[in-house]
Amino acid sequence: FALLFITFAIIFSFRRTRDVIFGSLATLIGAVGTYLLRKHHRILYPLPPIIANTVIVPLVLTYAYGVPDALWFSALTVCAGEVISCGVLGLLLYHGLDNKYCRRLFTAKV
Repeated sequence: FALLFITFAIIFSFRRTRDVIFGSLATLIGAVGTYLLRKHHRILYPLPPIIANTVIVPLVLTYAYGVPDALWFSALTVCAGEVISCGVLGLLLYHGLDNKYCRRLFTAKV
């Protein structure tokens, strides 16, 4: 019941707008940063989304949602989640697709 209430509060709150705006901004910064690193080594590709989300998401949690005194803890946990999701799982997925399916999935046929 508590999870349903929290979900309802998030969906219908005015703070959601800030979350959407700044979350999208973090994603855009990460995507542009990854695009700019395309000519460098693959191990660097996850760094822009990790850095952008580690900086922006804790600020949104602290100032938009009013989470008191949790800025550094939020930054640490967001960074850990981003390292796991982008750094580890993302690179595994990238290398898996790159070896066998990448050319089949991402070739443009005009």
